[in-house]
Amino acid sequence: MNGRTPGTTRGTPATRVALVLPAVLLSLWSMACGGGGGGGDDHNGGVAPVADFAPSCDTGAGCFASSVTLQKRGVAGGLVLVDAVLNKLGTPIGVASFVIHFDPSAVDYQSYATGTALGGSPGTVYTVTESAPGELVVTILPPAGGMSTSTAKPMITLTFAVLKIAVTGVTFENTDILNGSALYDPAGTLMPLGAGAWSGGLISGS
Repeated sequence: MNGRTPGTTRGTPATRVALVLPAVLLSLWSMACGGGGGGGDDHNGGVAPVADFAPSCDTGAGCFASSVTLQKRGVAGGLVLVDAVLNKLGTPIGVASFVIHFDPSAVDYQSYATGTALGGSPGTVYTVTESAPGELVVTILPPAGGMSTSTAKPMITLTFAVLKIAVTGVTFENTDILNGSALYDPAGTLMPLGAGAWSGGLISGS
């Protein structure tokens, strides 16, 4: 399990990878009970909120074909583990780069774990940057020549902590465009997935 990396200026996928230091900082979190927005009740009778995640696109639905989706891996009390699942099959991927938005008053990013769709470290380089409150920039750089998968697999697993009783969306920003959420072939050419192919979900604290 790897922790968050301090925020940096967003660049092209190749630039992001070049700027990453190999060491990452593991961040501990404290459950916040005080005021704030987010449309939820901050209090639960002194009991820490229990986390959950509901995907916008289920794995058995038609929207799951040729997609990148967020899926629930598991929960542990106030923590929820969310997979970014690649279902673009039999196609070499040179870079996967995406921007994820969430409400920082309701959810706190904790850490990440490498997935299997594009290879594990050290061969594949993983970068997760919290570039602003509520914004994660994720870049995954497989070895030269790219990697492909024959079945839907997680590219990366992100862990979030819920901070209060609330429901917040977790979404991909600027899909299928440069410096947004996109897949690239080994030559660096953008590979659009199409409308609706990038789907997030809802993190809840109850």
